[in-house]
Amino acid sequence: MDLQTVKDFLRIDGEEDISFYVEAAKKYIWEATGTCDEEDTLTQYAICAVTQELYDNRTMTAESQKDRVRHVIRSILAQMKWNLYLSEEGE
Repeated sequence: MDLQTVKDFLRIDGEEDISFYVEAAKKYIWEATGTCDEEDTLTQYAICAVTQELYDNRTMTAESQKDRVRHVIRSILAQMKWNLYLSEEGE
């Protein structure tokens, strides 16, 4: 997934480097689900949504990052994790 796609999703113009947030989002998704297939449409949306959450809320807080991720994003990640589980059961 290229950075310009994520920038378009976030409505960021210009040369601002968001690669740190995108990589953190991918890592978060991998840790939460055990998968991060960037060719999958749902995964692409999850990458964009988690990146937006991290970018928009880039302040220092005492609460854990996991607690800040919105319910919809957690639901998407849970669905991805369940789909991975089902695919591994079928092997």
